[in-house]
Amino acid sequence: EVSDEGQYWESNDVDLLTQRFDEYTKLIAAVKGALEKASIPPNLSESNLIDKITEIIQKGLKDLDN
Repeated sequence: EVSDEGQYWESNDVDLLTQRFDEYTKLIAAVKGALEKASIPPNLSESNLIDKITEIIQKGLKDLDN
């Protein structure tokens, strides 16, 4: 099964596809920036590391909304 998140298949709308790509690019940049700025303590357990990364990503996405 293939999913077209850009909605190009259904619409043939290049502008809509470009808009979707721009949105994803901003989201990826926000996550990348948040992770690059983050301070992650060494020796975290796997569970704590996942929690910490989740927290960092959520903060980065909130900052994008502001």
